[in-house]
Formats: sequence, C-alpha cells, structure tokens
Amino acid sequence: MTPPRLPLSAADALRQRCRRIFNDQRRKARLAGVELSYGVEDLVELARTVRLCVYCRMPVGFDFQFDHKRPVARGGAHALGNLVVACSRCNALKGKLTEDEFAELLALLARLHPAARQDVERRLIAGGVRYARR
Repeated sequence: MTPPRLPLSAADALRQRCRRIFNDQRRKARLAGVELSYGVEDLVELARTVRLCVYCRMPVGFDFQFDHKRPVARGGAHALGNLVVACSRCNALKGKLTEDEFAELLALLARLHPAARQDVERRLIAGGVRYARR
C-alpha cells in the first residue's frame, strides 16, 4: 500500500506548474528546430515577480499563463524576453495578436456595452463558433 500524498507547498505547486509549461514550450520549440535558452527556474522567477496580468492589470491566479508578446506563429522568438505573465482570459483572447493589436482590441471591447463585450469575448474565445450560454 502506498503512503498518502502530502499536499504540495505553494512553492512546489508553482514549480510543478512551471515545469509542465516549460516542457510544453520546449516541445514546441524543438518542433521549430530551436533550443530554449531558459529553464524552469527562469519561469518560476518570472511567475513569482508578477502579480498582475500584463494586459488587463487584474491579479493573476494560479491559472496564470506565459504569453509570447510577439506570437511565435508571427515571427516571435522562443525566448524568455518574449514571455509575459497573463491571465488565462487575456491569453485566450489575444491568440496570435501582437501586443499592439491586442491593446487595440481591448480598447474596442472597453467601448462596448458590458453585455456586448461579454458576448464578443465569448465568441472570440470559442473561436467564432456558437458557445454554450452560462
């Protein structure tokens, strides 16, 4: 019989999350023929130092994501300097937009009625397909 698992400390949980993200980033970089010049500890440090989403300025939770400021699909580098901490909502909304393009989208969304803004955001996150109402 295996002993019960002890709960992870916050630091261990953060390191584990960054390790999973790093492994995914490394896999994608290798497919592109690139080796990453940073490691798990660099991601841990970046995540520790940032408390607000770089885009919406709201506090990020444990579901934070590392976003490529300039998307790799649009010529961005697989580099630590191209990564920022973002909330999952902003990362999903941003997609393959550049920082400047996403700032324009956020400005447009801010001018919409809240119901319209929520509708557009849900459609964007759903990829333009019909989404389930909550």
